[in-house]
Amino acid sequence: MGPSEILLKSRMPISVVSFMIKVPRPKFIEKPLISPRQSIQTVARHSGLKLKDLKVPKYILLCLSVGAIQPLIEETRAEEVAWIYRARPLYVGNVSEIPVGVIWAAPGAPLAAMVMEDLIACGAKVFIGVGLSGAIEPHINSGDFIIPSLAVRDEGTSYHYLPKNVEALPSKGIIHALKDSCRESKVRYYVGPIWTTDAPYRETRSKINYFQRKGILAVDQESSAIFSVGIYRKVRVGCILVASTNLTQPKATIGFYTEMLRDKMFRVAETSTKTIVKLQYVPDKNTHLSPSIKTTTKK
Repeated sequence: MGPSEILLKSRMPISVVSFMIKVPRPKFIEKPLISPRQSIQTVARHSGLKLKDLKVPKYILLCLSVGAIQPLIEETRAEEVAWIYRARPLYVGNVSEIPVGVIWAAPGAPLAAMVMEDLIACGAKVFIGVGLSGAIEPHINSGDFIIPSLAVRDEGTSYHYLPKNVEALPSKGIIHALKDSCRESKVRYYVGPIWTTDAPYRETRSKINYFQRKGILAVDQESSAIFSVGIYRKVRVGCILVASTNLTQPKATIGFYTEMLRDKMFRVAETSTKTIVKLQYVPDKNTHLSPSIKTTTKK
């Protein structure tokens, strides 16, 4: 009998082990064992950096799709700066003399939340997620823009930040600024609720049909976590997504690498940077959309 077997037997009967262990309800005001600030200090030290070397701007563009990173870097004329993770470099550029950060924060809710936490600990206060989504409303075409007004929480990360009965909502000011920027850019866009999942290969036909009946516009992997972290940490957040395909079509294809979509990613990069300029004239408050907003708006 090995040591692990002895330990197991001393704690509980073998028959109990087969039962599912319940996860305790989160205590949202309880401090974590390691805070984002402490983590950054440790990683920076091992990388030969000091906290004063980390120049994180107030405004951050989160790249949520691989096709977004280069357009955002070019649009902001950003250059790589000192940061704690080599695999996810931080770029800093300018939009109308406003410092703006660009960073890869995908795929998935856990990574998006962790990147945000690290940046918030270094002073970031405004986040706009830029990426792709799969449309589930029949009238939305590939290349159309989607501004989520709410994200259904079908992932695990957000439940560590908000109770299950609280909706994941973006900040009002960012949504209004994104809409204004879309109108100025003369792009086809929609505003409404989306569905966020962390299991893209479990996006089944029955789920798509269900969310379509509920008026959901599209599906992505990060928005609900971004909104939840924003509410929890009291920072301003929003997302703008390009529909890569329409999942209601009989033969829906993955449109990530089409020439048309590459062009749209440059357009959405331009739209997101316009939004940052507009936010200079929006009160710097962390006010989120009313939970009652669940309708779709087509422009």
